[in-house]
Amino acid sequence: MSNALPDSAEFDVGMQHDGEMHTQLKRVNFEPGMLLGVDATRDEQAYHRRRLNRHRYWLHGAGTVVGLAVGLSFEEQGFLDEQQPVYLNISPGVGIDGLGREVLCHEPYCLDLHAWLLAQWEDQQSPAILADGLDEENQQLVLRVTMRYASCPAGSQPVLARKVNAGTDPVAASRQQDSVRFELLAGAAAGKPDSPWPWSGHRPPHPGDTDRQQPSDPETALIGNLSGADKAQAELAARLIYAMPHNNSALQLIDDGPEAVARTLLAEVRIKLDGDQRPLIQAQHISINNLVRPIVHSADQLAWLNAHS
Repeated sequence: MSNALPDSAEFDVGMQHDGEMHTQLKRVNFEPGMLLGVDATRDEQAYHRRRLNRHRYWLHGAGTVVGLAVGLSFEEQGFLDEQQPVYLNISPGVGIDGLGREVLCHEPYCLDLHAWLLAQWEDQQSPAILADGLDEENQQLVLRVTMRYASCPAGSQPVLARKVNAGTDPVAASRQQDSVRFELLAGAAAGKPDSPWPWSGHRPPHPGDTDRQQPSDPETALIGNLSGADKAQAELAARLIYAMPHNNSALQLIDDGPEAVARTLLAEVRIKLDGDQRPLIQAQHISINNLVRPIVHSADQLAWLNAHS
């Protein structure tokens, strides 16, 4: 469910670099007569790209900007063991993934939901794949649709061989094309975390946290002397000021690695199960909730929506 092939070693390296929120960036210091190689060019590109990613991550958060609606389309209806096409569709749109990277989808995408479920069911590992999505209380299979940025190598060109007898015509990608990866995962959507950086690898402090610096006595007294909106604003400011652990790794991601942080929720899909715990691929037994996703708002968007409501 992607227009990229992001599983290469080069992509993994890029993912790791995008997730390094705590490292200082370097740009090239151009001087006459200085000999610069490919590493300098990459540093120059990474400096500007990752600065923009961090700006979006810290100041805007992750989520949908516009579009990317998830829906269903049916040609016929039937049970899992019948071959009727049922499609999960994603509309064009723009978003920001969990690492602050722009997700731009200029055309609709679709997944044959029936074929995907059938493949999972026939796979020997399917119990492990789908177990996280089994809601026994409500007799439903719960799936979630996520998005994240992907880098797609393009424009192969001949290059110099790096090893003896490596081949007569070695080639390498001359471009890295921006792309998007949609994923269908088992399990319900988690509740929105109490965080100024929704769905990210950084979490704000809670009362009782011991690994973060606490407000000073004068600050606590100031908050106590306020009331109403002023007190709420001061409490919020204190939480943001002391949001990070008081150590040398404060800006490191604390989640399960950059890939988990990058995945940004689009929708939750619930499919009713029959008596044999098999999904019922029928319109009346499938529901999609797009409102579980995080939304990135801008002042202009809110003004337009208010004016046209």
